[in-house]
Amino acid sequence: MGVLWEQDSGNWIDEWHEVYISDKKARGYVATLDLSRKFYDHAHTEYWGRRDVARLIDITEREQRYAYRNMYLSLNAFQAGPDGLIHRRENHLAQIRNIGLDIDCYNVGLTAEEAAKKIHDMIAKSEIPNPNLLIWSGNGLQLIYSIEGGAAPTDGMKWLARYITTQLVGKTASLGADYACGDLARVFRLPGTINEKPGKKKRRVGVEIWRRLEYTVSDLYAYCEPYKRRNVPGKVLHLPDIKAAGNSVKALNLARANDLIRLVDIRGGAIENRNMMTYDYCVALALNDLSETQVIAAAQQFDARFDCPQKPQTVKRTARSAYKVAREYWKAYAENGYKKHGLEQSLVKPKQNRTIIDQQGITSEEMAEMTTLIDKDEKYKRKVAKRRAAGSVTMAEYNSSRATQKANRAAELQKLKEQYPKAKQKELADFMSVSDRTIRNLLKEL
Repeated sequence: MGVLWEQDSGNWIDEWHEVYISDKKARGYVATLDLSRKFYDHAHTEYWGRRDVARLIDITEREQRYAYRNMYLSLNAFQAGPDGLIHRRENHLAQIRNIGLDIDCYNVGLTAEEAAKKIHDMIAKSEIPNPNLLIWSGNGLQLIYSIEGGAAPTDGMKWLARYITTQLVGKTASLGADYACGDLARVFRLPGTINEKPGKKKRRVGVEIWRRLEYTVSDLYAYCEPYKRRNVPGKVLHLPDIKAAGNSVKALNLARANDLIRLVDIRGGAIENRNMMTYDYCVALALNDLSETQVIAAAQQFDARFDCPQKPQTVKRTARSAYKVAREYWKAYAENGYKKHGLEQSLVKPKQNRTIIDQQGITSEEMAEMTTLIDKDEKYKRKVAKRRAAGSVTMAEYNSSRATQKANRAAELQKLKEQYPKAKQKELADFMSVSDRTIRNLLKEL
């Protein structure tokens, strides 16, 4: 993935909205979801570009009695697909602009003020980086880390963004950080709007700028390692390559964990094979260097998304079993030179995508929302869409173009024959800069 330098100079933000939209973060559109206005049971979604900043600010600076209710803003930007439509999906990413942590501190018995103080302490000890924005979302907090100038959504950068997010969530899990933040299409509360939940006090979403200097990806990645191993400022920090040994497996499983969260949300928590899905989710996280304690905490958060949660002891037992299996596999996999060939047959290996798709009955409509839990048909569909976006055409369009070209050449040949009736085939071929064989075939069309 190359080498980035840690520098003291870089992009500075003056207003909170610059972490979402700025002159250097102008590619694509961020999305807002308005849950107070729904159409066909879906939240009202709107997309905002560089020219829409003033209008977006107007929404966030309204008086409280006129403020929007339950409105969210995406961390990253999206672009239109071959059909000309924009979707808030990872395969429509235009630019990775932020990394965010959602701190549901009320789930661990902390107030937002108490959690903010603990975050201050962790920053002072260099356990986590200082966020650019702290969003007071209501009963909880949201930390936003702005990536300098935005990053291109390559496979390697997507994985790295998810990996950094998961690592930082693990460090703040005791404060109630949510592992679902690894979804790059995720939305957070929009500052200035009202957090309105049934049975709870209405709260206005506030925002504070804690750090004005944006982060390079290498700055954030440095916090994924013990502090004593961090590179000192001015030294080169090598970012991990997704193609390097073992990293592709980590990337696949981190994307899989996010897909499983998305599937639960799509189905509104109605999952039949809950225990099996919890196991697969924990295996995916355990293959990304999380501790057993962190995997158990993630499993408990995951289980809370089900409409019918499992018994707490069942969740813990499943998480521990998945962690043990995953770490045993990773140890053998690493010792085998990061190759599957040659591993013991008795070793429990991570499931293939098609196995999970079959076990959970994932439909083609659901796969359209996924990153990696897709079958060969969906994969082909995306391949075709990518080619179309790059300028390729369908077979029908190609054949139509060929037929038009052939008809034009035949008409050109007809004119030449009328102009030079005694010309031989070779002479006609020279006139048209084609082969003799092409002339013979065109003569058949006349």
